[in-house]
Amino acid sequence: MGTSGYLNSFRGFGGLHFANVTFGDRMQNVTFAAGYAYMKTGNRQFTYTEGIYYREYLFNTVPYESGAGPLVRGPIFSVAGIAKVGTKASFVFDSNTVLTI
Repeated sequence: MGTSGYLNSFRGFGGLHFANVTFGDRMQNVTFAAGYAYMKTGNRQFTYTEGIYYREYLFNTVPYESGAGPLVRGPIFSVAGIAKVGTKASFVFDSNTVLTI
């Protein structure tokens, strides 16, 4: 868990909570990981409305502040492993998948 800190005036925050399970030994193994991540940048968002009349003048788009942006969140999955393929070589595999909601 953390914040955006000084870079964004402490407006943003986020977190990554996960667990790993490894099967095998140092030379050949496979690791499964799963978790949940979330982040809110804290940046201001502006929305534009369509045609507004003000004192008989038509403004096509008028911006107004609509909040501090959405909370991006979702589960994370990963599979990784290593397999010895020679006396001095190993095959290493790593993957990450993030599903945002």
